[in-house]
Amino acid sequence: MSLSTEPSMDQEPARLKYVFSGATVQGLPSRGLLKSEGKYYLKISVDREDGWSTRELRTKESALVWDATVDRHEFEQVATSMLQVTLCKHHSRRPMEEIGTAQLPISTWLTTGAPLVRTGTSKDGHVVYVTLNLSTAEKDAPRSTNDTAIPQPVQQVEAAASGLPPLPAIDTVTRARDAKDQALEDAMNRASEWEPLLTGLDAFARVTESMAEVNPFSKMASKVLSAASKVLSREDGG
Repeated sequence: MSLSTEPSMDQEPARLKYVFSGATVQGLPSRGLLKSEGKYYLKISVDREDGWSTRELRTKESALVWDATVDRHEFEQVATSMLQVTLCKHHSRRPMEEIGTAQLPISTWLTTGAPLVRTGTSKDGHVVYVTLNLSTAEKDAPRSTNDTAIPQPVQQVEAAASGLPPLPAIDTVTRARDAKDQALEDAMNRASEWEPLLTGLDAFARVTESMAEVNPFSKMASKVLSAASKVLSREDGG
């Protein structure tokens, strides 16, 4: 016994997200100079359920355009749902008047408009035509994981760093350090070579200094040797 893999006929069509961003109405009767502006708004519903209304616009001309951010409205429905548009007019001394309605499937409103079917008491022969700025909402794009997803501040730091001179190589730094250590070691070796001579010279200077009281020439020689010993000691220590 095999199970059927055919899709069920009872499966409901997918609901899509739609964006209403405005509408245009053309063919309104123009109003004379002595008349006040006409006050119009739209009521929109889907499958005769409660919908939404646009803001009120005022004009004496034959066309109206709703295109502000406040007119935007998002909703979810299937493409075959019937969307109805009703043009309404406010009067100063009379109740609100419904000028006419137009009803089409949502999928049809995406590509075309429709004339209003008169529902009010007006007897004029103007054909009022309405079009909707209706579109399907784009799905959220997945986040990119490539380099373009790097925040801009990080990219700016990387760009700035690319213009800096390259850092010295590790082996170059190591060679410089080894040279410094070698120079210090050589200086210490030279100091140790001078140490026996300086010790003997210092002892000889002390002996001649004691003899200087006897012979003035010995005293002069003692001063020379003592000064030389001190100079050599400073050079060795410096």
